[in-house]
Formats: sequence, C-alpha cells, structure tokens
Amino acid sequence: MLEVDNVLKPPLLATHAILKPERLRDAMCRLRASQMMAFLLISGLLAAGVFSTPATFGNQKVRQGSADNPNGDEVLEFQHIVDWRIGDNWVYDVNLDGNAVLEGGDMQAATVDGPITGQLTVIVEELLFVELDSRDTLAYRVRSTGTFSGPATVNLGFIPIPGTLEIIYQTDDWIRVQDLALIRELMTLEVTFVNIGPDEEIAAVTRDRTYNPAVEQYDFPLAVGEEWSMNYNRTDEWSGSSSYIDVPSEPEYEDPDSRFNISSRGPPVGNAAGCENSSNVSFLDSAGTVVEYRWWCPQIKNYAYRWTEEIALGAPATLQLSSYSL
Repeated sequence: MLEVDNVLKPPLLATHAILKPERLRDAMCRLRASQMMAFLLISGLLAAGVFSTPATFGNQKVRQGSADNPNGDEVLEFQHIVDWRIGDNWVYDVNLDGNAVLEGGDMQAATVDGPITGQLTVIVEELLFVELDSRDTLAYRVRSTGTFSGPATVNLGFIPIPGTLEIIYQTDDWIRVQDLALIRELMTLEVTFVNIGPDEEIAAVTRDRTYNPAVEQYDFPLAVGEEWSMNYNRTDEWSGSSSYIDVPSEPEYEDPDSRFNISSRGPPVGNAAGCENSSNVSFLDSAGTVVEYRWWCPQIKNYAYRWTEEIALGAPATLQLSSYSL
C-alpha cells in the first residue's frame, strides 16, 4: 500500500539552490497546498461520475449562465437547480392507451380489451459533457426502461385472436445540468402481440429526437403563476421496421411554439408521501391546449405524477410515483 506522504512528497531541491529558512518554509507550504487542492479536485470529479468525450447533438444554442460559463454569473441560478447523482432512480406505475398504438397502424379490427400497465424505472446513468454550439456543456444521461402489457384482440387473417399486447419501452434523455433542459431523446420501442400461436411483431422502431435550443421544461425556482414560452426546432430521425405502422424514411422537422406555466401548488395526484408541496407544471401547444402536465416534487427531485398526451406512437399515458432512491 502506498503511503500518502510518499505520493505527495515534494521533489528534491537542487543541490546548488540556496534558500533562506523562511523562504523554504513558504515554498513548502505553497507546494503542499497546491497538492491538496489537486487531490480534492480529482476526488470530487471521481465522486461525481465519469466524464465522457463530448458528444455533438446538432448546432444548439446555450443560454448565458450555462454550467460551462467561466464568468461566474450562473452562481445565483445554481442555488435553485436540482442536483442529481449517478444512481438516483425513480419507479413509476404506468397506465397507457394501447388502442392509440393500434389505431395508428394498419391493424384491422384490433382492440385493446383492458388497461395496458406496467412499471417504468428512471435512473441517472451518466454525467458527461455534450457539445452545444461548439461549447462543452455538462449534462445528465437519464435512462428510462419499462415493460407494459394488457389484453388485446387482433384480427390475423380475418380471424379474431385474443392475446396480450406487450410493449418494451426505453429512452435515453440528455438533460442539461444547469436547468434540466431537454437536449436529446433517444427512444426504442418494441410492440408485440403475444398469443397461443407465433408472436406477431407490430413494431420495432427507434426515434432519435433532438431539440435546438434545449427545451426548458422547468424554470427554477418554481413559482405559482409563472409562465414562459419557447420557440425551438425539433428533429426526428427514425429507424426500424413494422408491417403495420409507417416508419418515416426521412428526417422529420418541426418548429413548435410551446408554452409552460405553473398553475398550482399542493399534493399531486396519488398523494405521494412527502410531496404535499408539489408544483403543477403544464406544457401547452401553440393553440393553448395542455399536452402534458407534471407534479414536480422537491422532496424526490423529480415529478411525482405525470400525464402526457403521447408517450410513444400517439399513445397517452399516466405515470404515478411508486418508489424512489436518492
């Protein structure tokens, strides 16, 4: 085992160097201080996580006061930012409308005969730098995985076949540390109809969605009555295959005009323990229609309840907190 004194021992002084005792003491103090600072810095980086090589997600713009801004004017903003750590995780009970998935494809007389349910696990997997507009910006990579299923009937060869609709869902979200703005979302989806015969694959697709600039879904500190809006470019690139659902072969571009507001504060739907002081954050489209809302809970550093008009392939879903670990 290496001794600390051996690792941090100062280099030998040259034999011809002549230093007065007080100058020698000052030099030794400065050297030990610099070694300690370097040691603490490296320890802090290792504790925070592994920094990966910067990744580029389009020519995206970073707001003044970002995590990589050396001017220091982001200090006040950081006082209200949620700090996640690698390994933080949340588990949600999910209920989604499987009929929306089937209706979106060429499934003749296919119906979902009951709720499509399951659990979604969300975990902070990585802390890394991503390149936005030629600048390195600190981001989290958050992975969400879930398997959902429910009874369904599908006409295969004009014969109604009862079975189970199974959905395997995974997303990787790149989220800016500075303000939890969403940079990129990579979704993988497998939809299968399981019955007494061979399984029927409905879809196996991947969607890579990027935002320019990153979408500020929250505006910390959250205050009731606060409103903000964003104009951004959204690019979707699809891959995969399906015999029932059209998979776009070319990138899809949109320029949404989104609005956000905080309408109320109180216990969320489901009354998650410790979340009595949650904030209801709503996402609205350009027509003013709510397309998603989340009850943000400071206690768990995430939402305790979420409803979205589309979680995947046009299917609306609700997500309610089941457990978490920070």
